[in-house]
Amino acid sequence: MTIPRFRRHNLNPRLVEEDIGDAFQAFAYEILLHEYPDLRFFPGKGKDGVIDLSQTRGQQRVVVECKLIGKDDLGPAQRRWRDVARKLATHLADPGGPTRGQAQYRPWYRTDPKIAEFVFCISSVLKTQKQIDDLEEEIASFFTGLSREHEHLAHLGGLSVRILGWNDLCQRLRQRPHLLFRWFPKTRPQGLVPLAESRARGVFRSYLTSEKLPYYSRRHHLTSTPSPVKVDIPDEEGLLTLFEDENTTGLVVTGGGGVGKTRLTQEVAGQAEKHGWLVFRVQGYLQADALERLAEWITPETPVLLLLDYIEIQKDFAEVEQVINDLNDTYRLRLCYIASCRPSYYRVLHTSSRRQRVDLSPYGPGLERSWLEDYWHGIVRHILQHGGVEVTDRHLAVCQDVPIFAVFMAYLHSAGRHTELAELLKEADFGSWVSKRVQLSFRQPAISRDLALFVSLLPMPADFFCRMDQGRFSDLLDNLANDGWVEQLPTEEFEGSVCWATAHDVLADQIVLSYVRGIPPTAERFVEEVLALASEVGCLRSALYALQRVVDQPPLTSVDWAGVLVRKMADVPSVWREVRDLLVQTSLLTPRQRIHLLGEHMEVWDGAWEEAEVQISIGWLARWVQREADPELDEAGHGVLSAWIERAAQHVTVSNSVLSWGLRLYPELVRAFALDWIRSRPGEFQTTYLITSWLECGFPLEEISVAVERWVSKFCKAQRFQFVAKAWLDAGGEQDLVRGPITVWLKRYNTIPEARFVYKAWLDAGGELGLVRAPITAWLEEHGTAAEADFVYKA
Repeated sequence: MTIPRFRRHNLNPRLVEEDIGDAFQAFAYEILLHEYPDLRFFPGKGKDGVIDLSQTRGQQRVVVECKLIGKDDLGPAQRRWRDVARKLATHLADPGGPTRGQAQYRPWYRTDPKIAEFVFCISSVLKTQKQIDDLEEEIASFFTGLSREHEHLAHLGGLSVRILGWNDLCQRLRQRPHLLFRWFPKTRPQGLVPLAESRARGVFRSYLTSEKLPYYSRRHHLTSTPSPVKVDIPDEEGLLTLFEDENTTGLVVTGGGGVGKTRLTQEVAGQAEKHGWLVFRVQGYLQADALERLAEWITPETPVLLLLDYIEIQKDFAEVEQVINDLNDTYRLRLCYIASCRPSYYRVLHTSSRRQRVDLSPYGPGLERSWLEDYWHGIVRHILQHGGVEVTDRHLAVCQDVPIFAVFMAYLHSAGRHTELAELLKEADFGSWVSKRVQLSFRQPAISRDLALFVSLLPMPADFFCRMDQGRFSDLLDNLANDGWVEQLPTEEFEGSVCWATAHDVLADQIVLSYVRGIPPTAERFVEEVLALASEVGCLRSALYALQRVVDQPPLTSVDWAGVLVRKMADVPSVWREVRDLLVQTSLLTPRQRIHLLGEHMEVWDGAWEEAEVQISIGWLARWVQREADPELDEAGHGVLSAWIERAAQHVTVSNSVLSWGLRLYPELVRAFALDWIRSRPGEFQTTYLITSWLECGFPLEEISVAVERWVSKFCKAQRFQFVAKAWLDAGGEQDLVRGPITVWLKRYNTIPEARFVYKAWLDAGGELGLVRAPITAWLEEHGTAAEADFVYKA
């Protein structure tokens, strides 16, 4: 946790111009603004009268002089101070005012307000307290001397002096990590970029910014169209307040392509930043060690929000979410995330009570969907009007209340492509229009199949394109790029390498759907061709993502996805090994189909049970079988799943979900592995899941009692302590082991709705009423009329 020194090569180049001394002054201003809220900044270039920063409150003024000093120790700092002292002595000597042409020194003459504090802020280190005292005394003596020597400076005699060296500034940086990450990029965990520095790249992505397109907010629409009765539709700030529940660490915004998921997550992130949160955009694949490094810099008083766009392409999202929860529970941090994904993908995410969903495309008719459709309509009108596009019924019909389509129209209009815009208005949908638009550039017969194949492989690293048949795809790429439908961008999915990507994924979706809707009987053959070409080029992950986006649209709903994947995996198993983390959770298959797929082509799966992301997905499948499978999983499926759980259990290190759900499903198979985790990791919060599973399975309490005692002692102030307390008491565990921790827990959580489970478990176990009498009274005052109160009354 060493903070780099203030050297040019350590600093954010966006913040440093020619003079690094000016940058240090700006840095000091940002650091000290918390202590001096009314601090004013005076640009470093030119004459400043030994006043780089100042704060005036009433009759008192604080001035700060900033000096970039290259060498540590007292000597260099003294020399810089003495340069300052000479200037002050020279320009303040005349009772009539500063030296001619040096009016900037006039504030030193004033008595109302008078300079009451002088802060000498330096970038060097004073190595001992004596050095700090010596410099402070020298500066104070100087001002005392001035006050005695010059009657007009008598008011400076009582001036207080502070030295702020580099160590002092580092201490303040640790309290304000957002400044640390802003000024020193090398301290940022890999993959995290401050929100203010993340910039949308590409023509259409620029419309995600307010500079290009002012945001049409939910709050604004709610003023003209209030939410329906008994339907809660929170505005952007209301979504942020969902994190006030300490049990919530994530919000996932779901919705169809182009409805505004990304823009909404950005706006909520912006609200968080305004409220003092430390906000990062996640770029590339976020790793667990990056989160652990971030946790080293932040405190429970520093709320942090991570912005993830398209969690479908976050390879280790389940592991990331697990690590976030563990860090919060273990160190009581406020580390949260907001993300987006398509509804079809959300359904295959592992279940978590720590995550809330914000659905922009609720299924089926209803009051909420009616309000959202009206909101989308308002967004489309807003985009067209702001883009200078005529708003007619035909424009609105082609947009289909999908905001991104309005952005496409605004782009065509602003680019002067009015003929193409007129042609678009004649088409039924965007996909068929783009296909026809591209076809006009070619003399050969229809290229719609090649077009659909090509966009299904994007994003694609630019140097991968040479692996494709140039005769078929070279001119196609040229035309797509010339028209702006495909752009060359740094793409996070490929670790920042330059890639070819569609202007928006909805454009690719529309092209693919437009094509396959014309060939319903052979849509499956097209899918197989996509996967074969992707395997050959090296873009299999991109192809699977593209197919997942449209899997719920006909005629692709009729494709035998399980059969297709089994056949294609057999063709080139080595290529499919690279995407096995995606296969085990793909939305192309049902949970039952994913289990059976795990039993196919073991050359693809060999060793996957050692990977944390795969283990978490296996745990999710075990949970599905244990809780939701209808009809029940067949014998063959159980054979596959149990074999995987047994293999994975031997290699669990990051998340114990495969153990906790495997224990419920195959108790004796997992028992030894679960017991080893509980006994060896009683100090980890996530051990709670295994403890509760063990107790619910009815295994001997005495085998884990020592670990449980350690766990409840450490985490009795965590809200989720309730689960272990309840499970222990319900299993007949000793009351004395949890009596003290329950008392501590009730001081903090006695009135939350879930406290009723602790009360009931305690009283049902024969615990004394005196321990919970006062907390129950407080709970009933708040929840006495709720249906859940019956639990407490009966107990």
